[in-house]
Amino acid sequence: MRESQPADKKKSWARHFLGLLQESYPDYTLNTRARGTRAECLRQADDGLFHSQNTICRRGRYSHGFAVLLSPEFTKGPFLTNPFQAGGRFDSNYSVSHAFFRDLVVSRGDDSLPRAPHCSHSWRIGTDDIVRKCTSAAEEHLPALYRSWFRAAAPELLALLETTAALAPGLAQMSGLAAPRFLDVSLLDLASRRSAWHDQPKATRYASLVHSKPELFAAQLPHLDAMASRLDALLRA
Repeated sequence: MRESQPADKKKSWARHFLGLLQESYPDYTLNTRARGTRAECLRQADDGLFHSQNTICRRGRYSHGFAVLLSPEFTKGPFLTNPFQAGGRFDSNYSVSHAFFRDLVVSRGDDSLPRAPHCSHSWRIGTDDIVRKCTSAAEEHLPALYRSWFRAAAPELLALLETTAALAPGLAQMSGLAAPRFLDVSLLDLASRRSAWHDQPKATRYASLVHSKPELFAAQLPHLDAMASRLDALLRA
């Protein structure tokens, strides 16, 4: 079986996916930069953060993820761990059901907690209802938790944005693949302050993260002020 669907199928899946989302959330729009095995629909919430309903195709099956984003930008590099997002984006190992078990800590068989939805889709009878249920479950149960991560991480994120702006002149010339190693620091790492990255002195730790993934941070340069404003608004809420 093919690693992904033919081009005509991939195109029709993205449009079909969007149509199902817009039944309940008409402000979702298709992210036309998400191509190939990726499909993504974005909507901006009242507080300025973005909701991402996304899929990635592997061997004809679409893994459905959900994320809350500080910025809608993404790169084609191997950066599944991103301090500017909460949840799963184009990651078959971080689907909506994974988020329920990993982030909401839903236990199988515990009827007091929301049930994790089925979130692996394919072209078959019943898929539309599965997508609808997965979408509504994500929108109902995950955004409040993910916003709490952004609030907890806001001081670290603001410092990271300031460092990115200061390093902007050299980011375009740097190559993340030439960096000695990627620093996989997630939003939850920033919020919990438990990662080894926090053991570094403040004077160097933000720069070390930016230098380890320059493509990721360079993509955010046009949006730094807007991202900072969204964080300020979250802290005031």
